[in-house]
Amino acid sequence: LTHLLKNAIAAHDETVNKNILSNPQTVASYASFPFPGAAQCAFVDTPEVENVVHHIGNQKGYPTAFYLPEYVSNDGDSVELSNVDLSKRDPLFEEAARLIVASQQGSTSSIQRKFSIGYNRAGRIVDQLEVAGIIGPFEGSKARQVLVMDDYHLEQILKHI
Repeated sequence: LTHLLKNAIAAHDETVNKNILSNPQTVASYASFPFPGAAQCAFVDTPEVENVVHHIGNQKGYPTAFYLPEYVSNDGDSVELSNVDLSKRDPLFEEAARLIVASQQGSTSSIQRKFSIGYNRAGRIVDQLEVAGIIGPFEGSKARQVLVMDDYHLEQILKHI
């Protein structure tokens, strides 16, 4: 096979190239080798991919996301919002709440960027905002849903915390 690849590269022989491409192989080039190498792999033709995509597309959808169970470490500790004490709110809590309501985007990264703070501190502020009912629960990589629509309702919540 190495001989075939060398010949295919040197002569650009179409029949050799077709032979290499028609076999279930991947041709790869590495900086440490002077010529490409071949690795065996499964060949999946376009109609097969289309059949798989069609099969997946025809499956039953669900109205809401499936939430995974909460992480529990080996020590039995879990990351629970019930452990969040709103009487010990972060000094940036109210400013972060106003930012979230104004932008209607509840994400840790927006708090990090706006206030130039680290991920851990921004994450604790987000947990506090969730316990306070200002933003919704974690939904994977998406920004959290903002539950408070305007400044008036936010100020009412902040007064009663």
